[in-house]
This record gives sequence, C-alpha cells and structure tokens, in this order.
Amino acid sequence: MPGFSQHSSLPVPCALSHLSGLVTLWVPAYGVQGVIKMATAAVSIYTAVQLARLLPVYLTMPSRNDLASKVAQVAIEQEKAREAKEARDKLSEFAFIASHDLKAPLRGIANQARFLIEDHGDAIEPDARRRLNRMQDLCGHLEMLITTLLKYSRIGRSEAHKNVDPAEMVNTIVSTLKEFIAEQNADVTVETALPEISADPSDLQTVFQNLIVNGLTYNEATDKRVWVGYMDEKTVDLVRLQNVFYVRDNGIGIDAEFHDDVFRMFKRLNQPEAYKGGSGAGLAFVKKVIESNGGAIKLSSTPGHGTTFYFSFSKPEEVHETSSDLALGRAQNA
Repeated sequence: MPGFSQHSSLPVPCALSHLSGLVTLWVPAYGVQGVIKMATAAVSIYTAVQLARLLPVYLTMPSRNDLASKVAQVAIEQEKAREAKEARDKLSEFAFIASHDLKAPLRGIANQARFLIEDHGDAIEPDARRRLNRMQDLCGHLEMLITTLLKYSRIGRSEAHKNVDPAEMVNTIVSTLKEFIAEQNADVTVETALPEISADPSDLQTVFQNLIVNGLTYNEATDKRVWVGYMDEKTVDLVRLQNVFYVRDNGIGIDAEFHDDVFRMFKRLNQPEAYKGGSGAGLAFVKKVIESNGGAIKLSSTPGHGTTFYFSFSKPEEVHETSSDLALGRAQNA
C-alpha cells in the first residue's frame, strides 16, 4: 500500500520516547529525551500529512460488497456472452442444414418443370407453359431467399478484425460498381477524411456497399448522388453516436413512420417492379453487422429530400429529452 513503509516507522520513535521517559526516572538525560520527543513529533506530523493525502483515495475505494457485486456482474455478463455465442453457433448450424435440405427439393421442382417444357414443349398449352416458367422463377427466388438467410445467420461470427482504411474500401466498392454507377448516371463522393477503424473488412464492406447501392437504387433524381463522410458525434432520435460514419443520398427519402421498418428482413416499402432492388435484406444485413460489433445505426430522412444513414461501431448513448427539447419539437410541429 502506498506510504506503508513510511507509516510503519512511526512506532519506533514512539517506543524510544516512552523508553526515554522510563530511563529518566533513574538517569536525568532530559536533553536526549527532548530530542527523541521532537523526532517523534516530526514523524507524527509527517504521518498525519501522508494519511490526509491518502484519505480521499481510501474513501473512493469500493467496499468488499461492491467488489463482490462487480465480480458477480462480470461473471453474469461472461455467461450471457457465452450463451449468446452458443445460440449463434446453433442458429448458424440450423440455417446451414435447413438451407441444404430446402434447396435440394426446390431444385428438383425447378428441374421437373424444365423437363416438362423441354420434353413436351409442343404439346403444352401456352398458359401451362407460362405457369411452368413461373414455377421455375419462384423456385429460383425462394432459393435466393434461403441463401440470404444463411448469410444473415453468419453475420457477426468472424473475429478477424484488423485496421481498415474506409476511404480505400469505398474507392474499391465504387470501382467494383463502376458499370452500375454509370448506368444510374450517378456519382459517389467521399467528402471528408475517413479515419482507420478496427473491423472485419468483409463486415465493413457489407455496410458501405449496401448503403451506397441503396442510395442509388431508390433514387429518382436526374443526377444521382451519394456522399460518404465522418463526424466525431451525432445525435439522432435521442441516441448519441460517437465516431460516426455517414452515407447520404439525394434519393426518394423515407417517411418517418418507416424508419424502423426499413431494417426488417425482406421488408420492402415499394413494389419490387418499381425499383430494381435485390432481396430486400440489404439494410437488415447492415444493421446486424453494426450491432454485432457493439454499435448502432440511425437515419434521418424526409420523403423527396434524400436520406442520411449514420452509423458507429462505438456503444451508443441514450439522451434524455429536456423540456427545452420538447418545446422545440412542438414549435417545429406547429
């Protein structure tokens, strides 16, 4: 303990002081006794000063009950983490088995429909041929959904984290989507510096690529634009995010009542034929990737004026609404 060696020396001069008091009963060595008492007083004063300095530290030290409570809490959290990992592993195993077992009969159905068309094409009525073709399309779509669920179940299992340069990753994504971006008459711009982040590269790519593609797909502007950037802090819907990346677009926007729905698996706010979208799982993938890394994603949007997705891999903080915030909200809604 700090200062213990100094404090443990106090009994020595105290003992000498008492011993000198006894000795002077027979030998009148009052000068020596005075020196010893002065030394004892000096040591006592020094000890008192040191104890006064240590007192605030001592008062802030947790009690035995507090330490036991914290140890128990850590043990509970570790147990929850272990159970969560076991649940993820079982879900992944189930998804893999289900994927394999479901895909086989689906392919069989699609193949049987194809055989009927190939072997009896001339004898099949046009309406029946149309239905058989539709059957193959539906089997293909269902197989794609099963594959998507399998990928979703595997998100968050990788522990291959390393330092990643987001700007370089966005440039790689843009290069990969070069033809798609050109077809959309679009442009993707990194408008601020993007700091390095420790993450699984494939996870980070999933986030940026899905948000960029989403911003270009659901976009009716003549010149489609997506901006990628970074800010130290952002508060959205009473949630404060730190170390925030954002992806902003000038697309169709999202009505406030659907801000949570867009992150649901296979949830579409528009008819599939309205926009050339994918499975409808992209934003669900994004949300799971970010939350499995301990972060959060929020969005700010107005229909017809684009959308901005803010996300962080740091733990979010809830902000309590004050009376001034409520008054401001009422004024804005008036």
